[in-house]
Amino acid sequence: DLTYANLGYADLTDADLDSADLTDASLRFADLTDANLYDADLTNADFSSATVTNADFGATVWSNTIWTDGVAYNTNQA
Repeated sequence: DLTYANLGYADLTDADLDSADLTDASLRFADLTDANLYDADLTNADFSSATVTNADFGATVWSNTIWTDGVAYNTNQA
């Protein structure tokens, strides 16, 4: 459970966040290269300026999720 976690600027390369609850988490400027976020809840999560190269966002929940472009979306942008 990573609800409200502040993971800004974190190096999460190859991290396994499968089914993680990232509700309201901050991942601003984080490096998620090759990370697995399959089935994660990204409600209100903030990925502004994050690196998401080859990250797996399959089956994730998007609701007011702020993507790398700083815009909030309700559908998967990965």
